[in-house]
Amino acid sequence: MGTAQGLVNALASDVVKTITLTSDLTLTTNVAPKAGVTIDGGGKILTLNATSAGNTSAEGLFIQYDGVTIKNITITQTGDLNKDNLVEIYGKNATLENVTVNGGVKAGIYVNNNGKSDTTVTFNKVATSGNAWGGVGIAAQQNGDKVTANFLNFNSDETVGVYTEGTTYAGTYVVSGLTGYTESTVGTQQHWKK
Repeated sequence: MGTAQGLVNALASDVVKTITLTSDLTLTTNVAPKAGVTIDGGGKILTLNATSAGNTSAEGLFIQYDGVTIKNITITQTGDLNKDNLVEIYGKNATLENVTVNGGVKAGIYVNNNGKSDTTVTFNKVATSGNAWGGVGIAAQQNGDKVTANFLNFNSDETVGVYTEGTTYAGTYVVSGLTGYTESTVGTQQHWKK
């Protein structure tokens, strides 16, 4: 996919299961892959400049459905145009591989399980920097919700690399693989940082 419109068209398709970027792209709408879709960034940069605050919608890369894979891509925004988390994961069994997320006004990546019982996200060779709230935020909102976050070769220079919403919500968390990170309790949250 070499154009923003080409990416929009591919995302709207019910038959396209792999989308490969062939150039850096800038969009002013969110990017929302369907279930089972893989976006291979091909080493390119995806700049997400939707301008809504994201209070009732996801304005960056929105992984709403199950079984989505994002790989080989850098995700960012220009200035402070995008007021939301750059990547939001609501679907089950998401995988991020060789992904860099930087410059978010909120969290770089936010995993939000709200009524899906068990959600697992795999972070393989994910790097974050310059995100105001931290690299990866995780929420399990309802009683019975559980988020399992598996990290492999995670690298964050954020003040907070990873955080869970902890006792703010009723769900539970399993966070593994954060080698070299120190865990601490800060208010109602759990934080991991180098």
